Amino acid sequence: MAGLRDRNIAPEDILLEGHPVRWFNPHAAFSQPRVLLAGDAAGVDPLFAEGISYGMEYGAVVTEALLAAFQHGDFSFADYRQRVLGHRLGKLLLRRARVARLIYQHHYPPAWGLFWALADIAPPPLQQQFGAALALLPRWQPGRLANA
Repeated sequence: MAGLRDRNIAPEDILLEGHPVRWFNPHAAFSQPRVLLAGDAAGVDPLFAEGISYGMEYGAVVTEALLAAFQHGDFSFADYRQRVLGHRLGKLLLRRARVARLIYQHHYPPAWGLFWALADIAPPPLQQQFGAALALLPRWQPGRLANA
C-alpha cells in the first residue's frame, strides 16, 4: 500500500480485485521464440481451476522442450504446443476442458444438486467410472477397486 501512497493514490479510494484464472485452452499461445508458458500462465484445469499439480506436470514438458532447444540450438519452441497437447498433461486438460464446456453450458442448479446427490450414493464402480470420465480418477478395471 505504501507504493500506492508514494504515487499519491489512496488505496481506500480504489477497488482492488484479483485477476480471473486463465483456463486451459488448446488454441491459446503457449510459446513464442525464447518464451514458454507453463502452469497458470499456460492454463489451469477448467473444471476445478486447480493448477498446482498441473504446474508440476508442465515442468516436465518445459524440461523436455528446453533440453531439445539446447541440443538443437533452436529456441523458437515451435513444437511446444504439440509437446503440451501430446503429453499426459495436455490429454487430461483437453478432457477436462470438454467436460467443463458440457457442464457449464447448463444453468439449472437444482438439477446439479440432484446429479451430485445421486453420484454420492452410486455404487463404487460407477463412481470410479464417473471420476475417470472427469479425469479425476484412473479408469476402473474389474477386480482392481478396493471397495467394489
